[in-house]
Amino acid sequence: MQRACGQRLSQEPLSERTCPGTLNHALALGDYTGERVWIEDDDGDSTAWLADKKGGRELRGRWLDMHDKPVSFDARRYHKVEPHEGSMWARAAYVPQADARATEQHRRR
Repeated sequence: MQRACGQRLSQEPLSERTCPGTLNHALALGDYTGERVWIEDDDGDSTAWLADKKGGRELRGRWLDMHDKPVSFDARRYHKVEPHEGSMWARAAYVPQADARATEQHRRR
């Protein structure tokens, strides 16, 4: 499992090539407002614009609050975060796509 920690997260929709069948886990800490995570969800009640080579398209999704609360989601679906005000640190954990090709010897290291 890989871990990432930072203060600047994507405010544009993106999808990641994480290991299929695994989830990303994220948590944000600090004295701040905002910084919810938007997750693509066909039944969601919110939309996001995805710019692409054809001009773009609207995606359906939902907002999750990750302030002092861990959230889990499929990072192969589009996701983004909203801007924040204040002091915020985010932590994410995920399984990289290459894990599916790793041998038992690689995993023991």
